[in-house]
Amino acid sequence: MLAEYFPILLFIGVAIAVGVPAICTALSAPAQSYFVGAQLPIAPVVQVADASGNPISGVAVSVSASGGGIVGTASGVTGATATFSTSWTLGSTVGSQTLTASCAGVSAPATFSAAARARGLTL
Repeated sequence: MLAEYFPILLFIGVAIAVGVPAICTALSAPAQSYFVGAQLPIAPVVQVADASGNPISGVAVSVSASGGGIVGTASGVTGATATFSTSWTLGSTVGSQTLTASCAGVSAPATFSAAARARGLTL
């Protein structure tokens, strides 16, 4: 009779255990083509996840560019969406250039490639 006036509320909590960093993935435009010395129009974005694919925030990420390229932010940590992003300006060398993102605790880095093209002549 009391239950008619005081319904019982049942709360069920679900906890998802996130493991250690295991996967460092290039999310955005892993291969682009643009002009030497220019900043790529699509910023490299890296995501870190555990072995089950659960995103992990707070993981240190460091990036470096080959071919004389310049990165905007060379290191940081993954945010709430488990991602880290930076800008990438290609070096002055025509050809293949690479940006490598190393994620703490992950053995294989995420890599991005870009084909640096010579600028054409304007008449």
